[in-house]
Amino acid sequence: MRLFGTVIVICMLVCNVVAASAQSYCPFLAFCGAQQGHCSGSCGAVAEVIDAARRPAWRQSCSDNCGAQYNSCAARLSPRCFDRENWH
Repeated sequence: MRLFGTVIVICMLVCNVVAASAQSYCPFLAFCGAQQGHCSGSCGAVAEVIDAARRPAWRQSCSDNCGAQYNSCAARLSPRCFDRENWH
């Protein structure tokens, strides 16, 4: 099931790359943003089961981790946004 989801996401990215004509839109960075949103949602969901006294620190740590994952993803994929030859 996880493989199916991955294939769907990749197909959507490929279709978006072909369809995107404006240089300001980068489907690769949109993918990184979607991952960050999912990560942040998971932080919020898990925070509900953590002891209330430890919740703020855990939430901050989790949020920082989501930001680091976004930065790593964007660093890997952003060159594709600006190198039009890799879009084919």
